[in-house]
Amino acid sequence: MKNIETAPKLLRPSEYTENQLIAGILEGRYEAGGHLPSERILSESLGVTRPTLRETLKRLSAEGWVTIKQGKPTRVNNYLKEGGLGLLSSIIRHGNEVYQEMILHFLETRIVLFPGVAAIAVTKKPAELLRFLEGSESLGDDAEAFAFFDWDLQLLMTELTENPVFRMIVNDFTPLCQKLGNYYFDHPTARDSSRSYYKELKLSIKSGGDGTEAVVKRAMEVAMAFWKNSL
Repeated sequence: MKNIETAPKLLRPSEYTENQLIAGILEGRYEAGGHLPSERILSESLGVTRPTLRETLKRLSAEGWVTIKQGKPTRVNNYLKEGGLGLLSSIIRHGNEVYQEMILHFLETRIVLFPGVAAIAVTKKPAELLRFLEGSESLGDDAEAFAFFDWDLQLLMTELTENPVFRMIVNDFTPLCQKLGNYYFDHPTARDSSRSYYKELKLSIKSGGDGTEAVVKRAMEVAMAFWKNSL
């Protein structure tokens, strides 16, 4: 796995409890299809009150991590098979660890989704996309600026398709992409690769957009190769 570090902060008891339970599920300490320990044992092991634990479990149930049935042990859901995209945001929001499998699954999804999205966007509103891409020339070497610009570009592409479902799907990727982007663009080779990508994309749009899908797919394959080599 790859650790994507974030600044430590003091957590409220409910936030701490949520982090610990989600980490336990992701790491397999609480197995999918199994049950959490009793409320008494779990609250004692986490060092929190039972009301705090109950409040946290209700939130996790609403997100799809667990299933609560009165009078029965709390069941741990199989989040990969039963969860929706909302769980992806939750995984990133409640921990510093981004798991290798999750990163690669996301990047594979992006390769399938975004080239087609870009092709539709270019067909519908090429001028707006070009105006945005002009901003790539003033990015400098700041990794965070690159990360924000690159993700904003992908969000703009989905918006320009005028298909709200695309945007709703992609919105759930935002927390993950912001973390990965800061790490990815900290590498000079990644910034250079993206500069080339933005130039190719502009040329493709100006020439009618026929090659846009291939340009976007190639750029995303390069990014995935980077992660496979670094994880």
